[in-house]
Amino acid sequence: MKIYIDFESRSQADIWATGAWAYAEHPSTEILCLCVAIDDGPVHTLTRATMAKGVLKLNAFIEQGAEFHAHNAYFERCIWKQKITPIYGVLPIPIKQWRCTAAKAAANALPRSLENVCNALNTKNKKDKSGNTVMRSVCRSTGVIDQDKLERLYKYCAQDVEAERDVDNAIPDLSEKEQRVWFLDQYVNDTGVNVDIEAVKAAAVIIEQETGMLTEELNTLTGGAINKGTQTKAIRSYLERQGCDLPNLQKNTVINAIKNSKNSKENLRVLELRQQLSLTSNAKYKSILSTLSIDGRVRDIMVYHGASTGRWTGKLVQLQNLPRPTDHTVDYSTAIALAKQGRESLGCIYDNLLSVLSGCIRGMFIPTVGYEMFISDFAAIEARVVMWLADAKDGLEIFHQQDKDPTMPDIYVMMAREIYGKSNLTKKDKQERQLGKQAVLACGFGMGIEKFKATCKNYHIVVSDQMAERAVFTYRKKFKMVVQFWYALEKAAKRCIKTKIPQKVGKIRWFMEGDFLRMGLPSGRTLAYHFPKVNAADEISFMAVNGTTKKYNVERTWGGTLVENATQAVARDIMAEATLHMASSGYKILFTVHDELVVEAPIGTKTVDEVLQIQRRTPAWGKGCPINAECEKVMRYKK
Repeated sequence: MKIYIDFESRSQADIWATGAWAYAEHPSTEILCLCVAIDDGPVHTLTRATMAKGVLKLNAFIEQGAEFHAHNAYFERCIWKQKITPIYGVLPIPIKQWRCTAAKAAANALPRSLENVCNALNTKNKKDKSGNTVMRSVCRSTGVIDQDKLERLYKYCAQDVEAERDVDNAIPDLSEKEQRVWFLDQYVNDTGVNVDIEAVKAAAVIIEQETGMLTEELNTLTGGAINKGTQTKAIRSYLERQGCDLPNLQKNTVINAIKNSKNSKENLRVLELRQQLSLTSNAKYKSILSTLSIDGRVRDIMVYHGASTGRWTGKLVQLQNLPRPTDHTVDYSTAIALAKQGRESLGCIYDNLLSVLSGCIRGMFIPTVGYEMFISDFAAIEARVVMWLADAKDGLEIFHQQDKDPTMPDIYVMMAREIYGKSNLTKKDKQERQLGKQAVLACGFGMGIEKFKATCKNYHIVVSDQMAERAVFTYRKKFKMVVQFWYALEKAAKRCIKTKIPQKVGKIRWFMEGDFLRMGLPSGRTLAYHFPKVNAADEISFMAVNGTTKKYNVERTWGGTLVENATQAVARDIMAEATLHMASSGYKILFTVHDELVVEAPIGTKTVDEVLQIQRRTPAWGKGCPINAECEKVMRYKK
């Protein structure tokens, strides 16, 4: 039995800032209606007047194991847990009885929002746009709501149920294994991660104080020409008048300008103030405070299948883009302890307080009391996976030998030796190794010279055209099987689109399923490409959500990108396997960040070696893939 549900509510809490958990537990949050449909039956609307009697009837279905379907089901789950069960005495719904149509849409590379996925699938029932306007007008309201608005809201809610049911019927369910991954995702979002609230609040105060003082200094120094450190146009114009003409005020441009000894003392200070005041990462302290649950944890911060390849992405606090500490002279644990004592204490030891606090953000996430945290990171997972998928035996052998003998040069050093033509390079040659690392990690997906230069620039590596060309073509010459894999995978995809006949390339298979081209992965999972075509220019095109614009439109791809998709998807499946094993082994899963898994366990019950043993376990479908990881036990999250 499938039961489709949708809540409408109002609250003084802003769900976009708090997340669903903190929103649901907020005392001002009030349910305005609940719409319910069983299987293909009519939609029933429960209002505030009929809610108590209506929801109690659902107890029997919960006991029978009925599936409860919702779009972005985490919201409905939180409302049910925080409001329905405690207020009306209805049974809790176990995680395993929930299903999410947004998760299904994402797993099929369709838009996540109900409105956009309905449009993409051209469902009979679509999002009620005018009703959405009414919903927004009442969701933050107080007092009595006009009855006409309530009636319009009820229709809007019922239409959402019809639309989500159409979506559910239009696309296949998650596989049994993938459904387990979604259950795990819900458990992880329910668990959340503990926060050092005292430190976060202290840091937020210092940031406000320091920002005010530095802004005042900037205003005075420029004679009132600049009122904020984020006024890019005004700062550039001022510096130009002072003889410092910069193409932009991007991070690397400002860093290089500060290093330029030709700048006057005043210009140098303006640049330093710009650098300090443009640290958007410090806004995360406010995000943490907005998201906090009553028990001091942040929840609802992970997004299942947030990337088209299946990887988790972040929301709210956005753990996926926390700043990396750049000043290695700073002891961030000490800095956090000093911050708790106030600005004066922190300022006695460190300069550039905004930069220091930016580097402290990771350390604000701490284990539960009585627990210790383990940070485990897969080693060069994408570089390993692409070699495995392409059956590049020379590359695989390097990783196998390196894992057996950690003292031997790693693949990044080996690549640097090839690029520079120097056989004596070691890990100590950091600049050269970093270039070798970028070649290994970036060139496996067909990256060209210009993009390679831009990638290196992000890591503060200045690369000439000649050196970039050398790096790109050294990789391609050394790992020819990877290059051949790009073209073989693209050719097979085109053949599958044109002939509708399944194709196989090594460990990857292609097949058509309705309007989707599907890439079959070694794990059994598939990646989806909606409405695929081979256009007149012999390019593969398909409909997808653009990663930058977030719009659902025509995208184009080629073999290098297809190999990147496959590689990242396999790396994600390895992460999912490890996360499931970690959970079943008694670890509390806190979150994942790219190729990093963060868990906790009661103090003294687990070891680093035990964590590594689980994370290095090769899935049955991944035989021959050289999986390795590093792990550290900590009392504060760190990089």
